[in-house]
This record gives sequence, structure tokens and C-alpha cells, in this order.
Amino acid sequence: MMLRTLVRPDQKDWVDRLPDIEFPYNTSVHPAIGVTPFELHHGGRKGRIFADLLLPRPADIDAACSPASVRKYRELLAQARTNMQKAQVRMQQQANRRRVPCPIRVGDRVWVSSEEFALEQDVSRKLLPKWFGPWTVTSAAGDEPDGPSFVIDIPEHLTVHPVFHASKLATYTPAKSDDFPGRRSQDPPSMDGHQEVDRVISDRKYGSKPRQYKVTFRACDPDDTRWISGADLKASAPLIYAHYERQRLAKGPPRPAPPTRTQDPSEKGLAAQEDPFDTITDNIPEKPVTAAEGASYVVVIAAGLAVASAAGYAVFKELVFQPREYKVFGKALNRVKNDVKVTSRLGTPITGYGDESTNRAARQRVRHKVYKDEDGVEHIQVQFLVRGPIGAGTVHCEMFYDEAKKDWRFTYLIVDVTSPLPAKRIMLESYIPS
Repeated sequence: MMLRTLVRPDQKDWVDRLPDIEFPYNTSVHPAIGVTPFELHHGGRKGRIFADLLLPRPADIDAACSPASVRKYRELLAQARTNMQKAQVRMQQQANRRRVPCPIRVGDRVWVSSEEFALEQDVSRKLLPKWFGPWTVTSAAGDEPDGPSFVIDIPEHLTVHPVFHASKLATYTPAKSDDFPGRRSQDPPSMDGHQEVDRVISDRKYGSKPRQYKVTFRACDPDDTRWISGADLKASAPLIYAHYERQRLAKGPPRPAPPTRTQDPSEKGLAAQEDPFDTITDNIPEKPVTAAEGASYVVVIAAGLAVASAAGYAVFKELVFQPREYKVFGKALNRVKNDVKVTSRLGTPITGYGDESTNRAARQRVRHKVYKDEDGVEHIQVQFLVRGPIGAGTVHCEMFYDEAKKDWRFTYLIVDVTSPLPAKRIMLESYIPS
């Protein structure tokens, strides 16, 4: 405060101004010790006016080891110690005027200040929630005078130390136990109809259907669980999805328990007896097959062969006779994968698909349009989605078959990068006829 009033505007002479501040500070009475720092350090007031320099003084008044100097120094130390104890009591009373005991206990659910967590890429701290959670307090980690520290059960995918001071925590009051029914809940409203996933509890899979995950949502009641698909979980919380999948794959598939047969004690005596139905039945005569049964068997076998042939033809046609729009899709996707401007925004590897859906057929179906220009040349337009590890976008492409060069050529190839922000349009190909 004092140095600020003496330095120049360019602040380059602050070192030269330190002696001007040091002398008045050390000759002023300190509020904690009740004397000046010079007086306590030297054992008395050493500053003298010009008249005192001309007047004689006792010979032992300035002697370092004289009895009077030692006695005076002890009195100053005792006075300074007393004043410091009074200052400590006064500061403690002032600090505890509005201080209350810590209300947090083991087992409570608390909010954790967002300042304790590292920021994600391209995320502003000003727009983040002030609190994350709520999470459960597992144990106390200290008992300081201004409040203990607690171990919080935070999700495992968050790379942060789980011990937080009480000043960084806030108690959580669920809406169902609120004493004011008309008051708005602490749970924040959802954005675009979606809540942020907090953690994955379990998963399930039925047959060939996609795997589903049972999740809880951040800033919501822990009993509010929901089953969502793997695609939705990967799109909304990729870190949580990757962490849970690593744990699930590390455990391996569950092994079914071998079947056990319980035996009634009353049957122990009958165990040695031979069951008449367990005898060999190789000599049982077979019933002859009638003409109607034989004809029905032939019809069933023929129908099965027809279905198998149709399925085989469909697979053969799909593999050998590839539609033209899928040829255009493949060429455009390869061009996108090999472009540095696209890979720098989306990352690698890049995958392409038709639609944002959990249905496999919908994801493989590419939107396309076929038309002929005034010269009779056929043009094929396709539109599909691409996604990389760090971004996604939409590809717009048009190609035509050049009879002179016997190859497909691009009319245009545009990639609209939608994430990460800011959005950007990248022109990869643009055909100008000669």
C-alpha cells in the first residue's frame, strides 16, 4: 500500500524506494506487539534528536550486556508476548463471529466446487456449473480448526484426488425431503432434453440387440436411473463409456455355473436299482413313412433351399454388383480420410455412415440422388456422416463417370465440420469443365 504511492508509473524504481518504506514501517508501533519493531529488536528506542546528541548520558545506558539493558529488554519481551496473546484472542473472536461447526458427516451427499476439477478442451470455466455432484462422503480425512477434509466417492473416470476440504463442499438437499414443497428443486434443468451422465451402474444385452447401460445423471437424484443405448452413451459421455467398457472387457464374459442335481434322501436306496426306461432301445422297430409325409418333407426341404438360395443371391449381389452410390460413397470417404485438413479437425481413424441411428440398416443406407445433365451424363449425389475421435461432420459429394478417362470424377466434395466448434466448411474437390 505504501510502496504504491511512491513508485513511478512505469514501476521500475520500486527497489530504490524500499528504504523509504522500511524506515517508517520499523519505527511505527505494531498492533500485535504494542511496540515498534526497532524498539523490540534493539532493546529500546535508538532514535535520538539532534539535541540528545549534545547532552551527556549515563555510561551504561547503551551497553549491550549492562544490567539495565538486559532488564529493559526482558520487560519489552514480556510486554510483546502479552500483547501478542491479546491480539491472538482478539483475532480468534473476530474470525469466529460467523463461523459455525461443519454440518457435513460421513454418509451425506454433497456438492463439490467445480474449481477443483480440470477443464476439458474448449470449455470456459465461466459457463460451467459452480458445483458438481452430488456424491457421497465416504470418510473424514482430518480435523482442522476451520473445518475437516473429507473423502468423496467421485466417479472413477475423473482424474482428481478424492479428498476435498469442507470449504469446497456444500450439503445436498434432495427435493423429496424438502420442507418447502413449492420451492424449485436444486436439480438444474436439462439442456435440449438431455441430462449429463454421471456414472454407469450396470449393463444388459438381449440376443442380437445393442447393449444397454443403466446410468445415473449428474445433478439429479441417485434413484433416478435410466437404460440408454451404447451409441447414446458414447455420444454424450465418451470418457465414462470408455472407462466402463475397459472394466467390463477386463472382467471377461460371465461363465455359466454347471448344473447341479439335488437328490432326495428317500431316493438313495433306489439309486442302485436299474430303471427300466434306461435300457438300450436299438431294437425298437421304426414306423414306415407314408406318401403324404414324404411329400411334406420334400416341400419343406425345397422351401428351405429356396430361402437359402435367395439369401445367397442377395449376399452375392451385394458383394459383387455394388450399387453406384456405394462406389461414390467409398471414393469420397477415402478422399476424406487422406486429407490433412479434415483429419486435423476430426482425428483418425475416420468412419462414415448413413444416419445417426442404432439400426444397422439405417446406418448403412446412404442418402443419394441420380440425375442426367443436358449431355446425357449421369451424375450421382450422396450425403453421409463422418466421425473421428475428436470431432464429426457431414460430407456432400457429387461424381460422374468420365467416358474419356474411364473413371469416376468429382463434381464437388465438401465437408461441413460440426464439432469441435467453431464449425467450418472444407472444400476438397471442385470440378471445372474445360
